[in-house]
Amino acid sequence: MTTMARRDAKRPTILYIEDNPENRMLVRSVLTPAGYTVHDAEDGLAGIEAALREPPALILLDINLPTIDGYEVVAVLRSLPQLANTPVVAVTAYTMPGDRQRTLVAGCDGYIQKPIDVDELPKQIAEFLHGKRERLAQGEEGVFLRELNQHLVYRLLQRVEELKRVNGQFIRRASQLEALHTAMRDVTSELDQRTLLEQLLPALGRALGTRRLTVELTEPEGLRVEVEGTEPVPSLLATATGTEAQGWTDVEWRTTLTARGHDLGVMSARYVLPPGAAGEEEQLLKIVANQVATCIENSRLYERMKAALRTVEESQRRIVQGERLRALGEMAGGVAHDFNNILAIIIARAEVLSVSVDDPTVQRQIDVIVRAALDGTQTVKRIQEFTRIRRARDFQVVDLNQLIVELRELTRSRWKDEAEAKGIRYELRLETAPVPAVQGNPSEIREALTNILFNALDAMPAGGTVTFITGVEEGRVVCSIADTGIGMPDDVRQRVFDPFFTTKGERGTGLGLSVVYGIVTRHGGEVDVRSKVGAGSTFTLRLPISKTPDVVVGIAPTPGPCERARVLIVDDEPEVRAALRDLLVRDGHSVVACTDGESALEAFDSDQFDLVITDLGMAGLSGWDVARLIKERAPRTPVAMVTGWSDRIDSDEAERHGVEHVIAKPFRRDDLRRVLAAATSLGGGLRPPSDATRA
Repeated sequence: MTTMARRDAKRPTILYIEDNPENRMLVRSVLTPAGYTVHDAEDGLAGIEAALREPPALILLDINLPTIDGYEVVAVLRSLPQLANTPVVAVTAYTMPGDRQRTLVAGCDGYIQKPIDVDELPKQIAEFLHGKRERLAQGEEGVFLRELNQHLVYRLLQRVEELKRVNGQFIRRASQLEALHTAMRDVTSELDQRTLLEQLLPALGRALGTRRLTVELTEPEGLRVEVEGTEPVPSLLATATGTEAQGWTDVEWRTTLTARGHDLGVMSARYVLPPGAAGEEEQLLKIVANQVATCIENSRLYERMKAALRTVEESQRRIVQGERLRALGEMAGGVAHDFNNILAIIIARAEVLSVSVDDPTVQRQIDVIVRAALDGTQTVKRIQEFTRIRRARDFQVVDLNQLIVELRELTRSRWKDEAEAKGIRYELRLETAPVPAVQGNPSEIREALTNILFNALDAMPAGGTVTFITGVEEGRVVCSIADTGIGMPDDVRQRVFDPFFTTKGERGTGLGLSVVYGIVTRHGGEVDVRSKVGAGSTFTLRLPISKTPDVVVGIAPTPGPCERARVLIVDDEPEVRAALRDLLVRDGHSVVACTDGESALEAFDSDQFDLVITDLGMAGLSGWDVARLIKERAPRTPVAMVTGWSDRIDSDEAERHGVEHVIAKPFRRDDLRRVLAAATSLGGGLRPPSDATRA
């Protein structure tokens, strides 16, 4: 044991039970230098606990203590065997007659009056430690003992009433907590914020016993839910606490709803409370407010998660649809290319026959063949419309609102005249707002809008309303076409843009909305549809705003046969090559026809030509290679490309490869004449005529 520890072991321990910290400090500063170890306690219960934990040599006891006073403390100390003989000295400011006697009859061994005499205190302590005990004079004890008993009984009754009040509060709080648990148990973050609050606040108001409970959120701005109390609160609380409804106060608290460091809004509650209940109720309200804020934040997070999930699902749907259409497009594009070759042969041969035949009957039959083939080209065109990946036409500035006005007039015969003749009434509404121009091909956009309009009319067999709505959202021009038709189930809505998918039976081709998708996508836009069975459908187009206007060149009128020219043809399809040659020869031109690029270049090197017409897809050298090599040899010689893939070639790409003209298969004699006229003009005149035509 160290010297310091041995010295402390010899120092008497004094326990000072006093609620005034200044008095405790004073006694410690006086007795410690005098050789005592001083422990202190700020109330009676803490003092009793300290005395039991480490029995002191002497106890200094203030009489006027909170909760339990000094009379009650000394009674407890004297009832404990281990402290029964410990000297207890009252240190009190009670100076009225009888105060000293009351402390002695209560069980104290001495009486030190406040204010403490710091010079006398060490001496007084030493005397009591050495056996000094103060006693009442004979005959005084009975009077003061009765008075003490009355005091203790009165204090006991106060304790009983306090316990009853606290017990009532415990019962009420337990009831509140059970009600709060029930209210919060049924809350789910899957509810939106308003529904959540409307479901939660009535139960919370009943549990808290509020007269009015209100929550006002900052986001969305103006969202406010308020519930009024239904119980007669003062009577209810009086029953619970066992008190009379007197001295009750009407209070209203506001507490901020905070979650994850963000202020969500404010909760306010109005109460009518009994005396002494305000602090506990306010604390409980703050606890509840924290839970409500957590519920609101969880609801917001769930709403954001649902929105993000919808965005991901929509993006995934678009990707899947795009990939499906791309795959279908590759397949359908190849089919369209083959059909174009076949139709080119049919139309070209029919036109050759038409020139050679004078019989009107035969001529009419040939015209039927041409018209049927041309109808076939329209079907192929529709297939190409949704398979086209790159735009093959120059775009220009398009006023979408004006286009819609024109569309209404162009389609009037369908939605008004024909419909009313059948006893059906349609209404076409325009709710257009001023919007910027878009960049695109007006005929293609008009075709997309027309397809959607006709689809809407078909969905309203008994009549209805179609509404065109325009506006601007997120930097894009938006056009919504809403109908009041029969609507679509979700499985149909998800497939509505798929090629060849139709719900119209034999009346539909399944290409109309696929063409819409292809056109809008080709314009850098998006199209989607919302629909509900029995509640109509809404198609929404989103197109980019025009930034750089392009000049649109009008189509030149179809010319007649031009002066004789010398033409080099390159095509690996024998029938197409022969059809091209025969049409040109019939117009008086001199033609050299080659089966591949290598032989065509040999012919070009050995002769002079006014125009070169080449196919695109060929074995060996492609049409692009032929055009490039021709331009290297003779930059001023015009090159035209005839191809079934014309929908995938735009003017910029053709120009980069040295191609001035693109002739789409199936072609007609007028197409060739137009190209001959333009090409010979670009070529600077015709070559000397020659009758040689080689195959």
